[in-house]
Order: sequence, then C-alpha cells, then structure tokens
Amino acid sequence: QHKHIITAADISGLIEVTNSRISNLTCTLRKLGEIDDNLSINIQTDVNRIKSLPDVSDSFRQDLIQNVQQCEALAKCLPLENSHNVVPPSAIKRILAYLECEKKKRLIACMKEDLKHRISDIDISPIKELHPHETDDQTIERAVFVLYAAEPDSFELKSYFQRFLLL
Repeated sequence: QHKHIITAADISGLIEVTNSRISNLTCTLRKLGEIDDNLSINIQTDVNRIKSLPDVSDSFRQDLIQNVQQCEALAKCLPLENSHNVVPPSAIKRILAYLECEKKKRLIACMKEDLKHRISDIDISPIKELHPHETDDQTIERAVFVLYAAEPDSFELKSYFQRFLLL
C-alpha cells in the first residue's frame, strides 16, 4: 500500500485552517465596514478614517486618500474572471490585492511624510542634478522611490527603518 506524504487528514486540517482564516478576515473586515455582505470593497470607511486623523498634514492626508482610491481601482480591474484558478475565490483575491496594495502605499506615504521632515538629513543632490527643475515635493517623491526600490525586499524596508527611524 502506498503511503502518502500528506494524508487526507492533513489536507482536511489545512482546509479547515484556511476556511477559518478567510472567515476571520472577512468577518473582521465586515465589522470594520471595509467590505459589504457581497465581499465588495468599501473605501468610504478608510476615507472617513483618514479624514479624521488628528495632527497630520493635509498633503499626507491627501496622499493616503489617493492611495486608497488607487488600490480600490487596482483591485477592481484585476482580470480574475479569466483566471482558471478557483482558489481563492475572485472576491477574496480582490480583497487581498486591495489590502496588500493599501499597506504598501501607506508605508510609502509614511516614508514620504517622514522624508519631508528629515530632508536636511539626506543629501539629495544627485536627484537634484538629474532633475534640476523639479519642485521639492517631486524631489522627495523621487527620493522615496529610490529608497523603496533599492531595498532587497521592497516590502519590508528594514534598512530604511534602521537608518532613519531608529537613530
């Protein structure tokens, strides 16, 4: 008799864990107003939360709102209906794509805001030399892009936090 590396009981257990995680995620997002009962993304909750943030600059607030809108548009335009993969369902894929996008864009917006306040600690002359006619905001955006894109794992940004936030 053939001995399976992964047994039916193992697979059943993994299915149960996966279903629980998806159920917990969607339940939490529903309670927070992030999705509706049809698993459609509702950005208005995020927009309202961002608008009510105390002690943040208008430009930072606007960046965060724009990011939420861009991530919603990205998630909506994913061509998942043409996908032959059935797992996870398209609605869950859209939610996960939105959450991942929003998390990354929020991090980049935070980096941008941080750099605005700490720009004197960074020699951005190479960027200014390449783009001498740009505004300070445009130069800061380029600096954020360079810092973000240069990371070995652009989504963790460990060295950024070590260099700038843990000084």
